[in-house]
Amino acid sequence: RHPAVTQAVVAAREDREGDKRLVGYLIADPAAISHSELEQWKQEQVDQWRDLWQNAYEAGEVEDPAFNISGWNSSYSGEPIPAQEMREWVESTAARINALEPDRVLEIGSGTGLLVARVAPGCSEYVATDFSPAAIAAIEHLKTQRPDLACVTARQTSADDLALVHDQQFDTIIINSVAQYFPDQDYFVSMLQTITERLAPNGRIFLGDLRSLSLIDAYHTSVQLYKSEPELSLEKLNERIRQRIEQEEELLLDPAIFDRLGELLPRLVHVELQLKRGETRNEMSCFRYDAVLRFDHAETAAPAEQIDGRDLSSIAEISERLAAATGSAIEFTGLH
Repeated sequence: RHPAVTQAVVAAREDREGDKRLVGYLIADPAAISHSELEQWKQEQVDQWRDLWQNAYEAGEVEDPAFNISGWNSSYSGEPIPAQEMREWVESTAARINALEPDRVLEIGSGTGLLVARVAPGCSEYVATDFSPAAIAAIEHLKTQRPDLACVTARQTSADDLALVHDQQFDTIIINSVAQYFPDQDYFVSMLQTITERLAPNGRIFLGDLRSLSLIDAYHTSVQLYKSEPELSLEKLNERIRQRIEQEEELLLDPAIFDRLGELLPRLVHVELQLKRGETRNEMSCFRYDAVLRFDHAETAAPAEQIDGRDLSSIAEISERLAAATGSAIEFTGLH
């Protein structure tokens, strides 16, 4: 009956033997969805994620307030991600941000302060925002334990509402492991347009832990292979993978989106995409990436050394070329 539904069908399916369920399929007409309905849906989704993380942050006490990893669970096992893997993830991310030499920082979606504890000590001003009251409370508690965090101000607000910092300018804005909880791509772009107004001349935005849309098939295949019993047929495995892709609730961003951002962000002059670093192979190191957006002025980099991969005979030879490199970048072409 809803005007946005053009077709609907319900079928009985048995994806697992003995477990028959009703599955409904809808074909939607986006043009029939009103602007107010769409905005309401976006707000409901943001509220859902806020409640989820609020509950995770309130789950229990932590030994080290600078390393509060409550709520970080594995998509493979459902269990908390091992502390050593989380420590590698946060330390490598903080090192990447500190390499930008930030001074006046705005972090959107600070969580319990994992990056606050590792980036703020080198800054003159650090505004940490989050939509969860429990996250803000965790950061305030962290400040009481760390005299080197006197520059930190914690404020409760959503990613697209920066009224609380309307009169401030920042040289670095951090949005780390947050974009996946945005309702859609339009929200993501609109948020970037909003925060750019708070960016000082020659500033930069660090977008961390972005889930890659181009790797969604590989990601869900990896997870379902881990969860599947050995006797599961390929047909049923493929069906599970397809279902999980269709049921994906988080926002994934194809790196190609950054090719078009310049049309929407006039001050944007350079984008650097970075693969996640780490010795551990997990969902964060294998299927996510970082992006650094630079505005107003970009440093001119030296041209990359060009090496034709067709002239190389082995991986060992590639390693030798890398070890002997003297420039800041090498471009390998023609690799097979």
